[in-house]
This record gives sequence, C-alpha cells and structure tokens, in this order.
Amino acid sequence: MSTNLHYERIHILFYFDVASTCLLSYDYLLTFSSEMSLIWAGPRKWTVFQVLFVLSRYSPFADAVIVLYAHLGLNIDNTFCDRLHIAIGWMLTLGQMLTEVTFLMRVWAMWGGTRRIGAFLGAFFLAAWIPCIVLEGIILNAFAATTQASSSVIGCTKDIAGDVKLVRTQDAIILLYWIVLLALLVCKGGSPRKRLSGTGFYALLYRDGITYCVLLCGLGTVKMIATVFAPEFLKLLNFLQHAILSVLTNRILFRLRQYNLRTTRIEDATMLDFVPEGTLAFGRAENDNADLIELQRLRNSDDMAADSRNGSG
Repeated sequence: MSTNLHYERIHILFYFDVASTCLLSYDYLLTFSSEMSLIWAGPRKWTVFQVLFVLSRYSPFADAVIVLYAHLGLNIDNTFCDRLHIAIGWMLTLGQMLTEVTFLMRVWAMWGGTRRIGAFLGAFFLAAWIPCIVLEGIILNAFAATTQASSSVIGCTKDIAGDVKLVRTQDAIILLYWIVLLALLVCKGGSPRKRLSGTGFYALLYRDGITYCVLLCGLGTVKMIATVFAPEFLKLLNFLQHAILSVLTNRILFRLRQYNLRTTRIEDATMLDFVPEGTLAFGRAENDNADLIELQRLRNSDDMAADSRNGSG
C-alpha cells in the first residue's frame, strides 16, 4: 500500500469515528430530558434493567474516548498501541453484547416471557456470541503480533494480520443472529400491515423491533460488502455500528417506558409486565396480577381487538 493511500485510509477511519461520536453526543442531548423523566423518576432502588441501561447508554462514550485517543494521541509506542486497540476491540464487543441482552429481553417479552422461550433465547444468544468472543480473541492476538503501519507522531495505526476471513466470519455470525431475531419478531407479530399500523403494546414492540433489526441487518450487510471490495476498511464501521446499537436500544427503552407511564388500564400492559417479578422490574409498582395466565389473556385480547378493528374497517 502506498504512503498516500495509507494516510487517506487513516483519515477516512478518523472521519467515521468522529461522526459516530457526534451521533452519540447529539442523541444524548436530544434524549437527556427523556432519561431524567422516564428512567430516573421511578424508585431509587437500582434494578438490573437500570444497570443494563446505564451500560448501554454510557459505555459507548468511554469507547469514543479511547478510539479518538488512538487517532490523536502523541508519541504512542508499539506496546501502548497494542493495548489501545485490544481495549477498543474488547470494549466494542462486550458493549454490543450488553445492548443485545436488552433487545433479547424484548423479543422474550413478545413471545410471552415463558421459561421455555427464555431458555431457547438464552441458548441462542450463547451459541451466537461465544464464537464471536473466541474469534475476537484470535483476531486481537494476531493484531498484537504486528507492528505499527506507520511511524507517525500523532496516533497509532495497525493493520489486522492474517486472514481477514476471521473478521468476516464474525460479522456473518452477528448478521445471522439479527436475521433470526427479525424472523422471530415477524413470526410472532403476524401480519406486518396490521401490527405496524397499530397503537397497542404489541404494535409498539413489533414496530420498534422490526426497525431495529432491519437497520442493523442493513448495516451489517454493507460492512461485509465493503470489506470484500476494500479489505483495508475492515474496521471502518465497527464503532459506528456500536453507536447505532446504543442509540436504537436506548430510544426503544424510552418509548416503552413512556408507554408504560401513559397507560393506566390493565389491558395496556407493557413489556415490563411480561418479565417475571423481582430484580428485573424497571421503575414500576408491584403488580400482583402479573402472572403468565393473565398476561396470555391480555395478549389474546389485544389480538382480538386488533382483528376486530381491521374487520370492521
């Protein structure tokens, strides 16, 4: 690779990472009031769901600091460059896993929140992400064995050593994971025409879930195609993908929480009513009637009401 092409690639990577940081910051400013009123206005006792929200919301900002320092840091030697990029790799992978957990719980809720479905989704999550973690370790070990691609005073850059097929395999596993989740949403949601135009809980869950999966599947596909034609841009969309994951996950949480606060009838139960009582309760009062039998009745009532409206129309 020529020197000019190498520096051009570095500049493009830098611009994408800066754009991703701007996206995170802009979304944070837009949704700060929603976070204060919807997330922290409930009980003061922290829940597991709130911990997941904080990690999903704020871990990308920690990633942004390290990513930008890798671009702008002064006199970074080869050893510290290794540590920076290895830290970036693990933080992006683990951060993405955390955001996927919150979305997986929404899929579980849509399927009724039963133990059988929970066990299946948990096994599916592990089957998808354990290979990704193993591949990430192999990729980063190979990465650490290389030397800096340039001796620039500002920042540190390295090329991924070995076969880039490992990275593409990792991307393919994640893409397949999203496609399966999308299929689960479509199978449970029924007719997209009915659900996407509805206003109830299931319509909200279905509409946001479909949007989430379609956008991520599209981004994953673009990323894989880009690396086929331009392998030097293998890391181009990594941070952008993580930023979009965080933004989408947090906005879906805000919408669900807003719906929960707005509804007062038992028929308008939210996703949180489909989650077993205990540590996963997310800023809501205890509901002694939230057993699975009652929730199944509510789901059926919602479906019958939607079908009745469509039939009368």
